[in-house]
Amino acid sequence: MTLIEIMIVLVVIGVIFGFALKGLGKVSKTKLREDSMKVAATLRTAYNMAAETGQHHRVVFDLEQQVYRIEACVGQMKLVRTDEEETPDEDKLEELEEKIENAREQMQNAQPGTLAPNTSDMVPEIVGADSPEAAADAAAALAGVRIGAARCRSPQTPDGKPDKRGEPEQLEAGRGILIRRIYVSHLRDPVKNSLVSINFFPLGTAEKAVIEIVNQEGDQYSLLVSRMTGRVEFRDGEIDVDDFMFRDGAGDREEERE
Repeated sequence: MTLIEIMIVLVVIGVIFGFALKGLGKVSKTKLREDSMKVAATLRTAYNMAAETGQHHRVVFDLEQQVYRIEACVGQMKLVRTDEEETPDEDKLEELEEKIENAREQMQNAQPGTLAPNTSDMVPEIVGADSPEAAADAAAALAGVRIGAARCRSPQTPDGKPDKRGEPEQLEAGRGILIRRIYVSHLRDPVKNSLVSINFFPLGTAEKAVIEIVNQEGDQYSLLVSRMTGRVEFRDGEIDVDDFMFRDGAGDREEERE
């Protein structure tokens, strides 16, 4: 084989390799778009569930695990701008709820006029609460357990069964696709590697937010959640986050937050 023939072969191989890389890039961006649309669909589902049930819902993202899920919240939710996401002591809450349930069963089975064993620390505000959530709130206050402003758990259907729409979803990190950052109104800084929630309210409003989803090639899709309508917009590429987060429904610039 002559030198010219070798050069021609190398050129052909280079052209083929270039087309292959270009094709892989298109596939990767297609997968990025698919995963981004799944996240957008989950946000829209949470909005619809809040409107349908008249109950506050939220989408919780675990950026360390790249997992997200819908939760339904009981109790008053007031968003306060802070430095980090408020998270309850879930393990201690479960212990309290189990203790309350056992105490109620023992009191129901106790003889009239007697105090059931192991219920001496169950004050009337706990055992006589209108709901398990109210009982747990009272017990948590006495025990010093952090519960947050509202109780948020996996959503249920009207007959009390788990709502499949609340099942966790996960991005496939093996494909190099991940949620890079999330901006929300109740946090001062974007979240990169911890828990963060985006909230949807019964009257059709939502918490303003921006989600950045990227792949290894540097492609990005941005999901924008509108405050006034709960609408989820899908953008190809980066956006001016500050311009979106600090602009009101009429398009006017808002005051900088403290």
